[in-house]
Amino acid sequence: MTSNHGSRRSRARDGIKIVELGAALALVLAGCSAAPSSSSSANTSPIAIGYNGPITGHGAHTGIGLLEGAEVAVQAINNAGGVMGRQVQFISGDNKTDPIDAIPVAQQQISVDHIVASLGPASSELVATKRYYDAGNIPIALYGGDTTYDTITDPLIWKVTPSDSELGVAMALYANKAGYHRAVMLFDTTQASQQLKAIVTRTWVKLGGTVAATVDYAAEQTSYRSEVEKVIAAKPDVILFYMTAPTMGVMFANMEELNGLSIQMVGDDSSLGSSFVKVVGLANHQKVVTSLTTGTVTSPGLTFFNSLYATKLGHAPEPNANYGYDGITMLALAIEKAQSTDGQAIARAIPEVEDPNNQQVYTFAQGLAALKAGKNIKYVGVGGPLDFDANHQVYGPFGAYKATDTNGGTKLIMSLTTDELRAAGAP
Repeated sequence: MTSNHGSRRSRARDGIKIVELGAALALVLAGCSAAPSSSSSANTSPIAIGYNGPITGHGAHTGIGLLEGAEVAVQAINNAGGVMGRQVQFISGDNKTDPIDAIPVAQQQISVDHIVASLGPASSELVATKRYYDAGNIPIALYGGDTTYDTITDPLIWKVTPSDSELGVAMALYANKAGYHRAVMLFDTTQASQQLKAIVTRTWVKLGGTVAATVDYAAEQTSYRSEVEKVIAAKPDVILFYMTAPTMGVMFANMEELNGLSIQMVGDDSSLGSSFVKVVGLANHQKVVTSLTTGTVTSPGLTFFNSLYATKLGHAPEPNANYGYDGITMLALAIEKAQSTDGQAIARAIPEVEDPNNQQVYTFAQGLAALKAGKNIKYVGVGGPLDFDANHQVYGPFGAYKATDTNGGTKLIMSLTTDELRAAGAP
């Protein structure tokens, strides 16, 4: 299970190039193609894979985990001998969760750095940059819960994180199965949060629940006393919520002042992160917070991931680190399977290395060995199986978890099957 972000800025590490993007990059021609296809064993130059995501700005709490997870994946890949016998170079660009800033990141990485695949950008930034990735023939491991790309027809795009269309259903379904009846919807005013709120609310009502109140708020303020008063006045038995760690710290302080910490809270996967636990205290977090995340988080590869992460970065995994790790590992195995850096060939190989009928592997090294032995593989990610549906979406079971410590430890308290989620309203 991933843990929450710190306030660190990314720094250059072995095998990684951090791209500092100035205004001049907007002049880079977008129509240039990526590096030419290569299947020659004589080519020993590094294979470049990009990251177009938030490292600073208001979305950094999601982007730092993705970045660090990807860095750990790159180290695991290179330690195992690389892809097609070549080392992977990870090219990271900060889009600040802004579509305008995402454009020069894409242009730089495609036209100058010659990436052959990319982790991100997220849905909102992909709308602005998709034409560049298509022109460059770049396959994308898409992340983020935004519902914009719930139906994907582009063969280059594969979404490695569950959509909010599924997460919202899982949150409401767990609350229903846990026996709650009156819910307050507590979500910030950002577009993504409001999209999630709509799905949670719709499913909650469908399952027979009562919405006692809806309380929207601006993220990361210095006080939420008035919002907490509205929540308590509604007399709910559960709060369904989304918030950042800094917001949670202030919100919990106000709830404690007003004796509101007796109300159970159900949140998304990021609410289980270590900085969330630390900012409110382990006892308070365990007392009231339950978090929903995809998969069962019991992959045999999880121990390897946690160990390498701690060795490389010195702390527990950040939220979304599993998605960054799995996205890069999947792309690398697809390149190895295709024995080519051609984007279309890589994209065709993605479902081949994620076919549930194949031999399961849990690390890049295992997958590499199996592919070299002529086996067909199914990479099972550290965040759960990457089982893609016809819309290139990861779809599968969810789990409800409690934190067990401040270092990313978790305990599964309820599993929600794919069939249960579909019946409750997931697409």
